[in-house]
Amino acid sequence: LQTATVNAADYFGLSADYGSVAAGKVADLLLLDANPLQDISNSAEINTVVFAGTVYTRADLDDLLAYVESNSSSLSLACKLVWEAQ
Repeated sequence: LQTATVNAADYFGLSADYGSVAAGKVADLLLLDANPLQDISNSAEINTVVFAGTVYTRADLDDLLAYVESNSSSLSLACKLVWEAQ
């Protein structure tokens, strides 16, 4: 975990803004239901995601997954998502 966060920010000279959770820093967070240091498969036990300032609960993530699964064969939706991501 440290290699992907603190060490990466230090390496790229971005530790003033990234690499740890603190007031004024940029942070996307993944909150887990179990400790990944005890068992790496616990990293799949996602409870909440904070991304770009928006909080996504487990229910939100399940709804998003269901939406993507139900529309995964839609070419028009895929084009729209790619277009909006740019």
